[in-house]
Amino acid sequence: MSFSVECLQEPEQLEMVFRDRGRPFDPELLP
Repeated sequence: MSFSVECLQEPEQLEMVFRDRGRPFDPELLP
C-alpha cells in the first residue's frame, strides 16, 4: 500500500480510507 503516494495525490481520499477502516485519520502517520 502506497499511502505516501495517495497522500500526495489525494489527501482527502486517503482520509476516507482511514475512516472506512474505522480508524481516525492521523496526520502523524504521514511521511
